[in-house]
Amino acid sequence: MLSVLVSAIAQAALALILSGFFWLGHRLIALLRKRTAEGPLSWSGLRWSPRPGRLPALFGAFVLAGALGRVGLHHGAGSLGGDTDPIAEVAGLGSLPVVLIGALLYGVLKTGFSEELFFRGVVGRRFISWFGFNVGNTLQALLFAGVHHLAFAAIGAPAIAHVLVFALVFPMSWLGGWLNDQEDSILPSWSMHAGANVGSVLATWAL
Repeated sequence: MLSVLVSAIAQAALALILSGFFWLGHRLIALLRKRTAEGPLSWSGLRWSPRPGRLPALFGAFVLAGALGRVGLHHGAGSLGGDTDPIAEVAGLGSLPVVLIGALLYGVLKTGFSEELFFRGVVGRRFISWFGFNVGNTLQALLFAGVHHLAFAAIGAPAIAHVLVFALVFPMSWLGGWLNDQEDSILPSWSMHAGANVGSVLATWAL
């Protein structure tokens, strides 16, 4: 559990540092062009959602989606990476209450916050501002799916797992980007991402 906590805090801190670094570049360019720069939070989409009531619903729906997706991966690809699979590592913490705490740390903080801040907040919002919504949002979803393919390759997952993860991650990433764009906030996709990973951990524990 201590390892999960330290890892979650470290990854969240890294995401904040990277976001701040890129925002400083945005700030410098704005100064050189004599334009007003957004603050670091609004620039990255780290602002309160105008529709907070939908966030728990998104989280709950994607707990179920993540659990079903993990069951599908398990039956389609078997053991993804053994001891090197981070979700399996959290699922192996012990009893359900302990695993649930680990799942929340992993899903909400480590992956949900850090990856949404960077990929949907910093990268996705820039792609959309440069290329328009349809192209920019598709690019960020492809990039995020590609990162998952690299992660699956690193743990030695079978080829079928790559097909399945693309079928899961790409549409979820695209939908998250669309919801974020509607609300000018990364909270919708953060809720989705956190829920999916919590559901994945709980399904792995059950399996």
